[in-house]
Amino acid sequence: TSAVFAYMYTQKQQLPSVLADVSQEEWTIQNNSTSHEMRLVLPDSSRITLKPDAIVGYPKAFNGSDRLVKLDGEAFFENEKDSKRPFKVITGDITTRVLGTSFNVKAIDGQSIIEVDVRTGKVSVYDHNDGDSVHTEGVVLTPNQKVTYYKKEKKWVAELVRDPLPVVAVEESSALIFRDDHMRNVLDRIASTYGIEIIVVNEAVYDCPFTGDVSNMELYDMLKLICKSIRSEYEVRGTRILIDGAGCP
Repeated sequence: TSAVFAYMYTQKQQLPSVLADVSQEEWTIQNNSTSHEMRLVLPDSSRITLKPDAIVGYPKAFNGSDRLVKLDGEAFFENEKDSKRPFKVITGDITTRVLGTSFNVKAIDGQSIIEVDVRTGKVSVYDHNDGDSVHTEGVVLTPNQKVTYYKKEKKWVAELVRDPLPVVAVEESSALIFRDDHMRNVLDRIASTYGIEIIVVNEAVYDCPFTGDVSNMELYDMLKLICKSIRSEYEVRGTRILIDGAGCP
C-alpha cells in the first residue's frame, strides 16, 4: 500500500545534498510526493510522519552504535527508546540527537534556516560540521520548546512553540479549575502542566486570588484571562513566560 506514497530513488543525482552520499543498496530512501502526510515505520519500530515534499533516508537495518536518519523537508518523529543506541536525525548542517522522544524537524535543502521543536522528551541539537556534540555549541530542548538555526550566521534562537500543548495528562481530578486559589498555586499548576517556566516580576501578584475553569483553553488564552484579573500582561521571552503588572485590583 505504501507504493502509492513512496518513490524509491534510482539515480543518485536526484537526491538532495544531505542524502547524496548514502548507499542505495544499504539504505531505504522515500519521498512523499503527494499533498498528504505519509507514515513510515523504521527498523526499530520508531515512526515518522513525513510531510509533503519531504525526503527521508534510513538504513535497512540499524546495526551500528546509533540509529541514523537523514531528512530533507519536514517530518515528525516518534522514537522507540533505546539507551544504548541514540537516535540521530541529520538535516543539512545540524544533528538532532535523542534517546526517546517525539519531535518535529523542518530542514529544506537550499533554505537558510533549520527548525526543530519538541513535543515530548528531550533532544540535543548541534552543528555536526563542528565535530562531536559534547564539545560544540548547540541547544538542549525540552517539551514545547523550539530552536531555529540560521546556517549562514551559525546562530541558534530558542523559543516556545507557537501552540504549546500539555506535557502531562490533565485528568478530571487535576483539571485546571480554581476556586479562590492564590496566584502562586495557579501559575505553578499551569507551568507544570505545560513544562514551561513562568516568571513573575512583581511578587505581589502571587497573593492575588483567582477563580475560574481554564481546563479547555489554549495556554495563551488562559494566560490572557488570568493576567486581566490581576492587571498584568504576559510576554514570551525565549523559552520562558514573563508576567508583569500591578497585581490585584
